[in-house]
Amino acid sequence: MTAWRRARIAVLLALAPMAVTISGQRSVQFLVRTHEAGLDFVHTNGASPAKHLPETMGAGGALVDVDNDGWLDIFLVDSGSIADPRQATRARHRLYRNRGDGTFEDISGRAGLARRGYGMGACAADYDNDGAVDIYVTGAGANALYRGNGHGVFTDVTDRARVGSTRFAASCSRPQARSAGERRADASGSRSTVRSRSRARAPS
Repeated sequence: MTAWRRARIAVLLALAPMAVTISGQRSVQFLVRTHEAGLDFVHTNGASPAKHLPETMGAGGALVDVDNDGWLDIFLVDSGSIADPRQATRARHRLYRNRGDGTFEDISGRAGLARRGYGMGACAADYDNDGAVDIYVTGAGANALYRGNGHGVFTDVTDRARVGSTRFAASCSRPQARSAGERRADASGSRSTVRSRSRARAPS
């Protein structure tokens, strides 16, 4: 069984499909297994009477193998509050390590994903080519870049990498060039692309 198939079975937000028969036709039902899987995350929205734009949107997350064991782990972005500092301090991102048996371990406390801010989205990639996945978190406030060590622990390198934009960012994505020629064309295609690449160099 491939790693992707194992991960797809174990993750899928802990929903277990069950085939049933209705009026002679086969259909699929999904049973919620969130509690059994150990996923106890509750998103802190912080909705206020002012109804700020970020408050009307849900936060995102990422399915990513943070410890290189072949199983997809779950990173969930929390928000907090724009209007209430007390509620903002209660929010924290959560990282769940996939045990490979349909359950997850909450390793948020030791993962190092601790920068505060009204989180909105996340994307993951190995930006420094060291074999460990890194995580970039966007939101209303400063974005954050976390450099992974391959064992589920991250270091906040936002300031050193100069990628802590304070503009509102709902989400992010990882562009992927298919060939060396395309990478050269991308790097020379516009000045803005070159600037973004220079800011994403690995901190020394």
